[in-house]
Amino acid sequence: MTRLLIIRHGNTFSADEEPRRVGVKTDIPLVQSGIDQARALGAYLKREGMLPDTIYASALQRAQETAQIMMRDSGRDQDVITDENFNEIDHGVDENKTEDEIIARLGKGILEEWNAFGVVPDGWNVDPRSIQQSWLDFANDCLDSRGGKTTCVVSSGGIIRFAPIVLNDAGLPDDQSPKVRTASMSLMEHDGRAWRCLFWNKRPE
Repeated sequence: MTRLLIIRHGNTFSADEEPRRVGVKTDIPLVQSGIDQARALGAYLKREGMLPDTIYASALQRAQETAQIMMRDSGRDQDVITDENFNEIDHGVDENKTEDEIIARLGKGILEEWNAFGVVPDGWNVDPRSIQQSWLDFANDCLDSRGGKTTCVVSSGGIIRFAPIVLNDAGLPDDQSPKVRTASMSLMEHDGRAWRCLFWNKRPE
């Protein structure tokens, strides 16, 4: 089976910080809890026999660090391939702002439509079709170039939310939201006919 393992980077804000919407223009590292999450991911993948044959990550620090720490702690000496197609989205006028600040500008309903359905708020620089096409192209490349192997992608929430396009009409299990948590894993598998999602938005146990 050809598998595509999708992982969101670890935490970039500590417990005493108010989270902000950080996109491609805000390149910040993991905080300590994010480092711990990446280590837990590596241990989990090793324990469960899910280590990828190839691993890609966006160019942003948070994705690179997550991928590198994860692989180091899994015991796998493997290079991380940088792919800027997986860089986070551009939040435009709301870049690096808190949820309360964004809601004050847009209204709560607009932000909920983004979270649930990927409807791009006014003022953000996001092309959903382009992101979806990048996922489709990458999934096809997995089949053509890495058939029968597991490929991992470490990216950000705004990019990962569009990955379910690969599933066509199958959709996510249990009608889950495309929004994923930090340090969460999602696994897709191709059975020779179509991609299906084995699990979505799962953290190491």
